Amino acid sequence: MTLPSKAPDSPGEYKLAVQVWDQSGLASEGAAVRFDVYERPKPPSLKQPESADMQQPPGTPADAAPPKSAKRGTLSGRINVNAPMRGKLQLSPVPPEIRPADGVIEIGGSKPEFSFANVPPGDYKLSFEGTVQGSTKSMSWEGLAIDKQHLLPPK
Repeated sequence: MTLPSKAPDSPGEYKLAVQVWDQSGLASEGAAVRFDVYERPKPPSLKQPESADMQQPPGTPADAAPPKSAKRGTLSGRINVNAPMRGKLQLSPVPPEIRPADGVIEIGGSKPEFSFANVPPGDYKLSFEGTVQGSTKSMSWEGLAIDKQHLLPPK
């Protein structure tokens, strides 16, 4: 059974009372939870700077590195060798804020899957070190790209 829900009309402290009944009609002990409702924050203005001088925050040298790209992608897939494999996948180079943080994923199985998240645009290499069907192996895949079209200069 779904009960209708209604958001509080204004910011403040509210109390929610809860009691449930099972199929035989027995009621649970009542419980009350206090919670605070805050006013929704105003969204920041998206005003564009009017000149190139205003693009840099105050105190930032003009030749400073450009800000990090907000656009990030995911590098994921499955290794299909049709044989049991166990080892580590290493992404290189390892950009900051990637998940997993060290750029290493431990894998195992006959068709292991992997996923690196929060990867900025660029070219990457994926390396495997471990065993495949009981034999020590090293494999690598180069030229893996995230949003490569954003890295090329406009024509």
